[in-house]
Amino acid sequence: MITFLALIALFLASWCTALERALRNGPRSELTAHLEKTGRNSLRVHLDARIEGAADVMALLACCLQVIFLAVWVTALAGWSPSAVSDWGGRMFAAGISAAPILWLGSSIIAPAIARWAGGSLLQGCLWIIRIAAFVSPLLIWVSAFVNEVVKRLSGATLQQNGRSGEAEAELLRSIEAKQREGELAEGAKTLIENVFDFTTTDVGEVMTPRTDIEGIEITNDLNVIRAFILSAGHSRIPVFEEDLDHIAGILYVKDLIPFLGEDASKFQLRPLLRRPIVIPETKPVADLLADFQQAEVHMAIVVDEYGGTAGLATIEDVLEEIVGEIYDEHEGDDDEDEPVLHAVGEDVWEVDGRFHIDDFNEIVDSELPEDDEYDTVGGWFTARIGHVPAVGESFCEEQLDFQVLEAEPTRVIKLRVRRAD
Repeated sequence: MITFLALIALFLASWCTALERALRNGPRSELTAHLEKTGRNSLRVHLDARIEGAADVMALLACCLQVIFLAVWVTALAGWSPSAVSDWGGRMFAAGISAAPILWLGSSIIAPAIARWAGGSLLQGCLWIIRIAAFVSPLLIWVSAFVNEVVKRLSGATLQQNGRSGEAEAELLRSIEAKQREGELAEGAKTLIENVFDFTTTDVGEVMTPRTDIEGIEITNDLNVIRAFILSAGHSRIPVFEEDLDHIAGILYVKDLIPFLGEDASKFQLRPLLRRPIVIPETKPVADLLADFQQAEVHMAIVVDEYGGTAGLATIEDVLEEIVGEIYDEHEGDDDEDEPVLHAVGEDVWEVDGRFHIDDFNEIVDSELPEDDEYDTVGGWFTARIGHVPAVGESFCEEQLDFQVLEAEPTRVIKLRVRRAD
């Protein structure tokens, strides 16, 4: 009889877990459509506002029932009696161990499967339970908010540091992870959504091609010179400057040269073909730049520093790569030397391009190199730390990482070797 009661508690616990999963990740649209179809719009609005609270109530109820199952199951199988005190502890331990796979099967396998494949029917059939859970949820939400506030204050965090947007982001990512585990979303969905969140906080200076890597041509009317440069650069849009890159005359679209193929090159004039570029500061958010591209119907922008000099250029491809990842065209390969890279050359040994961004380096190498407004790249950080432009062979150690310059120019670091110190 006692064992039967334990199994009833397990069944109810699994049912509560399935309902909680369905409330959090299930097809709420089916429940909404059901309420609208039956003319209960006021109830729909009420549940929409408290659906997460109702899920928390079901999770708490499932936890209580699991504890009841465990207590009753162990008592039934251990068979406590005054005459068996000496070996009762061992039997209780064995009973507890036997309960673990049963709990796992009910709460971690069966319940999620029910929520996934029969979530809509479960929500509609248990509407009265959901209404009760939603009714009592404010108390649970208040307790949760109180505990969260206490922990936040003890950790020294502030509302400004975290904010509601951060909480919403974390909640969405948890939901995405759950969907991936259940096979409802592709493997790359979480990465794509994380990129979208990062996209809203990224500045143009982090994604632009720096001035030193800009492939531009000084304005000229010599069509042969222009043709040779285009063939060597391999780009469809070319910045054209006067005297130096601080004086951009415009952007040449290679397709605009097609009408001049086979024509008399002596009559060619480049300036009328140039398109006016967008000029933006380094601090402009990437999301705003995308809107500028859409409005101006151009695909390239010149990035300027605080003094008005050219700091780099950004293209619509740079913006899109922040969301979807690296985009290769017919002129690029896996070993494209223009793209700053980091690759492992041994256990805890890496070679890194000096232009590689600090935050990406920290994420890959699992380090905490400091970020600063004065630099964005590993090479910039190294130069700032030693106080001068380093020569080949110079080294520096920080964060239990040994950095050594492998290649350098008189004005910048080209490549470094990084080794984790023992």
